[in-house]
Amino acid sequence: MIYLEIEMPLKEFNLNQYTQKARSGWQVSASHKKKTQEVIKYQLLDQNIRPIKTPASIVAIWHTKARNFDLDNMLLKSVLDQLQAMELLENDNVNHIHEITHKFELNKQWQGLKIYFIEREQ
Repeated sequence: MIYLEIEMPLKEFNLNQYTQKARSGWQVSASHKKKTQEVIKYQLLDQNIRPIKTPASIVAIWHTKARNFDLDNMLLKSVLDQLQAMELLENDNVNHIHEITHKFELNKQWQGLKIYFIEREQ
């Protein structure tokens, strides 16, 4: 199992935020994605993660400070894209990721994402 922790505002993972940026123009959207992935990259580098063996399942636990939180809008796209860019994940298609489970936890001190990759034997 591989455990990742990413501390950043959850709006950076929100589908509504991505949609709003995309409506502003592709340059704004691309810039937002690049900035988000840079933050994720440096947090992942600090965690010394080894490459993820696939197939794998993902458990994403979203930590938020309030209950007015739409779990259905949350995306792992930036994280998975950055893992691929860093060659820590071969691909994020269904041949490599068999299942994704999203959970929510109220956390007054910390906002971000904890991810568990459960590696499966083929």
